[in-house]
Amino acid sequence: MTDYTDFLMGLGYSCYIIFDIDQNSNDTETVKQSRELLDLIGWPNDAIPPVIIEKRFAAFRETFEETIMNEVSDYSLLREEAKKHLGITKESKPLITWYIAKNLSKEARAKVTQQNMFPQK
Repeated sequence: MTDYTDFLMGLGYSCYIIFDIDQNSNDTETVKQSRELLDLIGWPNDAIPPVIIEKRFAAFRETFEETIMNEVSDYSLLREEAKKHLGITKESKPLITWYIAKNLSKEARAKVTQQNMFPQK
């Protein structure tokens, strides 16, 4: 993996790999590919935390959606809002994820701005 990312970065492309590890998936091919990615990156397969965030990659032990559902209390609401706002009739993980990330970062920026304007004493 590093060889590929080094090559692409040498050509001027930014590379940041994000993937689901799908540790408990019933799909053996998916599990095999995830383990291969971890091996290529050099991450030990026996020590997988819920979320891995490193300089060149991020990975979710299960799936991004499952991780976000556990962390964001109104995930289901944001998911439905994304479908309505974007006119999605079929499942589209990338678009829904983009919409949720965009809105969560907007909320976080607003919260930081508000805290800076009205610091707690």
